[in-house]
Amino acid sequence: MQVSRVFRDILAVFSSNIFAILAGLGSGIMISRVLGPDGRGLFAALITVPMLVISFGALGLRRSALFHISSPEYDNNKVISSLLVLWLFSSVIGSGAAAIMYSGWDTEVYTVNMILPVILVIPLELVISYTGGLYLGIEDFKMVNRIRISKPLFFLFYLTISLIILDLGIDGVAWAYLLASFSVAIGSTYITKKNFKFNFTWDYSYVKKMLRLGIQFALAFFVVQLNLRLDTLLLKEWSTTDQVGFYSVASTVAEQLWQLPMAIGIVVASKTASVESREEMKRKLGPLLRLSILVGTIGALALFILIPFLLPLVYGEDFAPSIPAVRIILPGVVMFMIFRILNSRLDGFGKPVIGILITIPGFILNVILNYFLIPEYGAYGAAVATDISYTLVAVLMVVGYSRVAQVSISSLLKFRKSDFEWLRILLNSRFVKQIRGK
Repeated sequence: MQVSRVFRDILAVFSSNIFAILAGLGSGIMISRVLGPDGRGLFAALITVPMLVISFGALGLRRSALFHISSPEYDNNKVISSLLVLWLFSSVIGSGAAAIMYSGWDTEVYTVNMILPVILVIPLELVISYTGGLYLGIEDFKMVNRIRISKPLFFLFYLTISLIILDLGIDGVAWAYLLASFSVAIGSTYITKKNFKFNFTWDYSYVKKMLRLGIQFALAFFVVQLNLRLDTLLLKEWSTTDQVGFYSVASTVAEQLWQLPMAIGIVVASKTASVESREEMKRKLGPLLRLSILVGTIGALALFILIPFLLPLVYGEDFAPSIPAVRIILPGVVMFMIFRILNSRLDGFGKPVIGILITIPGFILNVILNYFLIPEYGAYGAAVATDISYTLVAVLMVVGYSRVAQVSISSLLKFRKSDFEWLRILLNSRFVKQIRGK
């Protein structure tokens, strides 16, 4: 039996994610070993602001572009033209919002030379995000993968120059981050201009429709990202920068388990938005969800055992305090896989509001738990809060999705013999054998 196109697409996205991880891991190791826990914490706190601003400032237009470009009801020329107008608007608003947020920070610690480049990153990252949405809409996963791989590779390249060769410290890390985004944004814009032949056509109705749906996606993504990154911001306020550094490493390591569900989520959202692929995704979502949980659980157990040996080897002995935090956060990371995959299905239907309503209780609980746990336990307290919050959000998503999609919870989570047959077919496919070099 041949593995289906859905699996081939998931494997392609997953393999590109792994490649990007390795490049990102190289950058993380370099920053950690050269700058230590304090420097790692400074950079983690520094880029939290643009990450949050981009998540909301993008106005959900990556997902909105995916939804509209994949629908035969909308003209691609007008979709892309509207996207250009909205990019200009969101870039100005997003950069201004970031500048206001940074204005209250300690300028002796976070200098202009550190803050300026990460503000300039915002319009560039929006370009990358929007072009990615266009290619997801036409199910061109090859181009999506190229964009995904390019950013961490460029960052590693510029980081080597600025941090190792020029010894520019944290300022050099910030400027390397900007140059990486600039390189990918320019390249993806050039290729998109060649692939999408369009003339600029202003259509207010398209702008309005894309913005209306995009704002819903933006709110959903912002709430999710805020819940994911909240601990870093609260640690910065209620603890020390080295605790931020320890937690940053712990969450970065543990969240690598999300690569498979992220790949599944990208394909699910893209194919759910496509009318031709919806029925196929309806049949395959349950097995994909259960396969992701199985692989994630096995990966978490392996990481729990190996992390005391791997983390000091990779990041250095200074980051040994991150080991318990990794172990604490693993159950929540596995549970959050469920939320990611089911939420991608809802996004593909153009219903991001459900994800917002489900995430808000988890966010509130996260704030309350961090308030009591961080001052006393630092990074470990933040990890416990994350665990509980992720678990609550996952449970609410299962219940909410089952009601919206009118499917039973057991049909989503109960393993079947056929699930393992899919796994066997997948492992024996020609595609996987090529990856393994057989």
